[in-house]
Amino acid sequence: YLSFFPSASLSYELTETQQLQLSYSRRLSRPYFRRLLPFSNFNDPRNNNIGNPNLRPEFTDSYELGYLKYFDRGTMLSSVYYRNTNGVIEELTIPGDDGTSIEYPVNLSTRNSYGLEFNFSYDITDAWDVTTDFNFFRAIINGEFEDVDYSADTYSWNSRLNTMIKIGDPVQLQSSVRYNAR
Repeated sequence: YLSFFPSASLSYELTETQQLQLSYSRRLSRPYFRRLLPFSNFNDPRNNNIGNPNLRPEFTDSYELGYLKYFDRGTMLSSVYYRNTNGVIEELTIPGDDGTSIEYPVNLSTRNSYGLEFNFSYDITDAWDVTTDFNFFRAIINGEFEDVDYSADTYSWNSRLNTMIKIGDPVQLQSSVRYNAR
């Protein structure tokens, strides 16, 4: 397939420590190769995973407006975004006739996501930094597979904390925690 993936971003400096940012990008997300393999995974005899060689990539148009604030030892970025994705890849669980279940990836129709995201990065000392991220969003999915409607409208959030400590050259200790709400 042939397609274009433009991106553009503008920033406006309000002061030396504050910026407004506006961006657009078109993205491609190809399916993970194991999702394409048509073979069953027999790790659990009651729950099988089968790939789908007919999966197509997802295409996303992303729009974002952000406010960036610089501090002496860190930054804060708050933004609002909208993303429209076509060919959404979802993992469907299909009940088998024998009481088992089959997880099967398919391309559903569309997903529209609206959200607020907050990023904060701070160097506590010269050897220790912390980065956090919080994302609250609404996702509206429209699609069906084999005459079953899988449309959904949900609100959710996720968060991440990453910290790195430089113990000595070249040793660094890094730790991450991630939480995804239902």
